[in-house]
Amino acid sequence: MSPGSTTESYPAFARTLTLREEHRLRVFENKVLRKIFGAKRDEVIGEWRKLHNTELHALYLSPDIIRNIKSDILELNLDNCRSTSIVGLSDDFTNLESLSLINVGLTSLKGFPKLPNLRKLELSDNRISGGLNLLHTSPKLTHLNLSGNKIKDLDTLEPLKEFRNLKNLDLFNNEATAIDNYREKVFHLIPSLKYLDG
Repeated sequence: MSPGSTTESYPAFARTLTLREEHRLRVFENKVLRKIFGAKRDEVIGEWRKLHNTELHALYLSPDIIRNIKSDILELNLDNCRSTSIVGLSDDFTNLESLSLINVGLTSLKGFPKLPNLRKLELSDNRISGGLNLLHTSPKLTHLNLSGNKIKDLDTLEPLKEFRNLKNLDLFNNEATAIDNYREKVFHLIPSLKYLDG
């Protein structure tokens, strides 16, 4: 060290990896990435499979890794997560097929994201009284549970007639169920419906 200098130098330690060590590290890294990203559904045969190494590294190096992870989620359970409106769900959940928001405290469906593959939606035990038109971005919906909400009349259900795939609707414990000829009117309103309240 020269006089007046405040820096010190240390010898550099260099370690080289053997090909075998490098291979073992790469195998370990791939195992960790497989745990993070999970399996992938093969679109051709419809079965789940492990991601190939090239797919893992493409995901890992992707600039928007969170969006890729969200798009792979098929089922999401947010029961008992307290909120009066839809917060945190985004259009990134493009392959989501089942969403459960039971007993969340929802008073509105404002902010409901575009979920084009959603088939099952659980909204029971909330305080929803309307706004079902906000579900129109989920045209594949087959099962909708609205039991234990604040739906008072059949006019509130009017937007549901647009759902050509809706087979199962649960409105148990809503004021609307006390309307005269309730079942007959709901089946007339939603022609695709096969099951009502159970």
